[in-house]
Amino acid sequence: MTDLPPLVVFPHKRISGVDALENGQWVNRKGYPVVGAPVCPAEALLWGYDTDSHFVGYCVPGTTDPHPRLNKRSLPELIKQNIEPVLNWFIVDVDNPEHQAWTNPVSAFHQLEKELQWKLGDYGAQVGLYLTKCGYRLVTPITDPKPVSKAEKILTGYVLWLLSCGIEADESCTDWTRMFRAPFVVRDGVPQRYPARFTWLTTPNNQQTS
Repeated sequence: MTDLPPLVVFPHKRISGVDALENGQWVNRKGYPVVGAPVCPAEALLWGYDTDSHFVGYCVPGTTDPHPRLNKRSLPELIKQNIEPVLNWFIVDVDNPEHQAWTNPVSAFHQLEKELQWKLGDYGAQVGLYLTKCGYRLVTPITDPKPVSKAEKILTGYVLWLLSCGIEADESCTDWTRMFRAPFVVRDGVPQRYPARFTWLTTPNNQQTS
């Protein structure tokens, strides 16, 4: 797949969001410091991080580094300024029953690949997939980005479709501002190296299963 959307990756999830763009500066009106993140290529999903890095499914078109985390209340003003953010990734979590950790991640991953293809057809083979500590995450690029003013309706439809296919998608993932832990991070001092597969990346060795 060509022309993959960018990915905004923050060093951790405790990043203050911004409320407005004033005189070319991103502003948090409660006075919290604004920490931006780099706008990365989609291959950033394969990178190893030495922090508990999180990414989001949106970006502000034309914004260069550093890219801010957005609060929902920023949207009306951004729309007035003709700089509405866009949704460019479908990202959905699926939790294990009772949030149990994997006992054999590699075996579980291969089984999940088969289940997704059976439940979702050809799409199941194309969706990005990686295990998390107690479940898994589906990641799919949106090559025709959508304005975030329509994002929650679009994400709700996507989650409902997954549910109808037998995928126990987390319905809270309809929040377009949600942050998601990247695959290969350091969480609570422990490197996370669960299996992952992103078939739409052309980077060599884009599948990691150990």
